[in-house]
Amino acid sequence: YLVGVAVDGEQAWEMYICDGEFDIVLTDWNMPRMDGLRLIQNIRTRSSDRYVYIILLSARDEKQEIVCGLENGADDYMTKPFDRDELAVRVGVGKRFVELQKRLQESAHTDALTGLLNRRGLLRAYNKLFDMAKQLSPCSCMMADIDHFKRINDTYGHEVGDIVLKN
Repeated sequence: YLVGVAVDGEQAWEMYICDGEFDIVLTDWNMPRMDGLRLIQNIRTRSSDRYVYIILLSARDEKQEIVCGLENGADDYMTKPFDRDELAVRVGVGKRFVELQKRLQESAHTDALTGLLNRRGLLRAYNKLFDMAKQLSPCSCMMADIDHFKRINDTYGHEVGDIVLKN
């Protein structure tokens, strides 16, 4: 794993804002300058296309504190002192969860037949690219439509229509 280390909650939040590429965050509940719950809330309220799996570590082992940590956005909770093997397994669970989320996100934004962006994916990409482009220079967008495509499906069948679309 590529690991970033912060000495307190504020530094962790700054790292998250500047990099934003963290798939998994391990945070202690008690930290100087910003506690783990606040860090988790900040991460959850920041709009992002990526899901971040968060494991909250704490010496607090009362049921209501565990529930509080999970209700505030942690995906998992481990009490300290923690076992290294158990932590490794839980990070592995987080990794599987994040990979599944990425696949779901991808399938939600691409057409299964062609692998191209679908309407949702195009709108998301367009908004990002348009915001970047309008800062640099004028830009334009073009959309194409295949007129009377239904005739191909009706005449030759949907399998041939799928081949035409792919090509």
